[in-house]
Amino acid sequence: MAETLPPPERYSQRWYLVLTVQEELLALDELLHTFTLAEPGRSDGDGGSEEERHERWDRELEPLVKAVDRVMDSVENLAEELGGRTGPGWLSGVPDWLGPGGGRAVGGPRAGLRLLEDLLDSAAPKWRYWREALEWRVEELRASWEAAAPDPGPHAGTPAPAGHTATVAVPVARTPADTVAARPAPRISVVFPVVDAVTGHGFLVEVRLRPRERADASGWVPEEQRLTPKFRRGLLAGHRAGLELARRAGVPGPAVEEWRAVTLEVRGVPERYELDDTSAGIGTAAAVAGHLLGLPVPTALASGAILDDGTVTDLPSREQFAAKEAAARDHGLDLLPLSSGTALAEVCHRLWPREWQPVLESTAEAALTALGHEVRLIQEVGTDSTVGGHRFVLTPSPVVEAVRQRLEAGAPAVVVGGPRSSTRTTSVRRAALGWQQRHGTPVIELRPSAGALPDAAELRDAITLARNATRVPPGSPALVVLEDLLSHQDATDLETVLPRAAAETCSTVIAVCLYSGGSRWRAHTVATVPVVVNQQWARQFSKEFVELNGLAEPDDVRVEVVRRAAALDIWLLVHLLMDLRPAAAGGHGGSGLALAATATLPRPTAEVPA
Repeated sequence: MAETLPPPERYSQRWYLVLTVQEELLALDELLHTFTLAEPGRSDGDGGSEEERHERWDRELEPLVKAVDRVMDSVENLAEELGGRTGPGWLSGVPDWLGPGGGRAVGGPRAGLRLLEDLLDSAAPKWRYWREALEWRVEELRASWEAAAPDPGPHAGTPAPAGHTATVAVPVARTPADTVAARPAPRISVVFPVVDAVTGHGFLVEVRLRPRERADASGWVPEEQRLTPKFRRGLLAGHRAGLELARRAGVPGPAVEEWRAVTLEVRGVPERYELDDTSAGIGTAAAVAGHLLGLPVPTALASGAILDDGTVTDLPSREQFAAKEAAARDHGLDLLPLSSGTALAEVCHRLWPREWQPVLESTAEAALTALGHEVRLIQEVGTDSTVGGHRFVLTPSPVVEAVRQRLEAGAPAVVVGGPRSSTRTTSVRRAALGWQQRHGTPVIELRPSAGALPDAAELRDAITLARNATRVPPGSPALVVLEDLLSHQDATDLETVLPRAAAETCSTVIAVCLYSGGSRWRAHTVATVPVVVNQQWARQFSKEFVELNGLAEPDDVRVEVVRRAAALDIWLLVHLLMDLRPAAAGGHGGSGLALAATATLPRPTAEVPA
């Protein structure tokens, strides 16, 4: 028994030859429908003498013979590509409902070769006259389909509801096109299923997108006449949504802009076969995003419309989905079931279940590095040890409690501001990790380049990249800590930037800001927690710190000496107080003074609490 050939690999030479067979069968079907529309009040036998009728029928037969011959040529070209291996499965991908015989697609109106067989078997004088010229051709094609012997599968779908037009065939003269020639310009290929408006059966169509400038430079002329304005709007909405997703994922700007203006080319349908729905939108969006992110060709297709913001809408009906799913399976592909309102990123995750998240992560990391931002997940306070590695116990902090209260109240953004080395970072991390422990919310630390506050759109994109780089799923809650923001000219509007970026990224933002003598932050309408460090607070902190860590008695005169020496630099004060610890057996207490002094320089290379 001959081995069954698998469906053609997408975008292979065999794939395009299969689409050519499909295209020629659809062209034949269009022509046959023009003959089935009888002129009112006239039959095949009307119109003069028998000789005149035969002359007229001979003229009408000529384009029909050419159409059948083109089908035969396309089938022969496919057989040659396979090296003559015309056994089971060699016509996989060619819509069964366009072929001859009973086949699988027995529901709905006849089409293609099956319609031609019915017409030749009719008693109409014209078709009896044409039988000799056409019957042997049909027999050869029937033999090819019988050799392919496709396995019986599920029904190709029921007819589309009355009045629905997924694709509309307009029978006009066609010009043969080269469907397999290689093109020098880069392209994005979009494959999507459509439903034939007459029969209700499905088949696949490919639309190629090329950058307009590069396509023009290559001398390539697009064929766009088959796309109605409705179809074009749906496809270009998907094109824009795919570009925006790729941009937000961190694809460099020049790579995105190269595809901003595109030309279109259609494969798999004859000229004037109009594509008149919006269901290519989702597939186009996913193909554009996948191409720019370097993802492989997926094993599933998607069908439906999409908005510019990447929201899925206008999905196929149950009947249309069944017909489209059968068409996808003819090519060994799946059709992804979707729900209205699904985000494009989720669609892509389902199309590339293994590759999507790692690609997002690596792309985001590269983009953040290029922008000069730093990001990481916070899983511990990390500021509860000295530069020399000696751990200490953190004292209670009213700032931690104040931040917690703002979060509990549902504030979308919290500003924690104070001078450098004033426990801002430590307090925020303690509050954020406490929130994480209670609610399971991941904590992401984002250090913007040069400490500058981005504008709202830039911050939204930076947070999106930070979430992708740390594998925090889109749409899930996250605490994003903007670490060590500095007051830059024209970059101080916290009350506008923070809430907007938080809302657009499903995040709560905590901004750790430097309050210095010349800083002016706009934060009147944002929840604010000031970190106040004065002599009285430092004195109380010193007493609690030495007592909690067993360093000295609270009234030890040395505590007051080092407090004054630290001059309200809390990080330096911690190191000086830690020097009061008793010497270990055979050792000494050691001095962290020199290390502590360097630890409080602005934005050091090593991490130092602010």
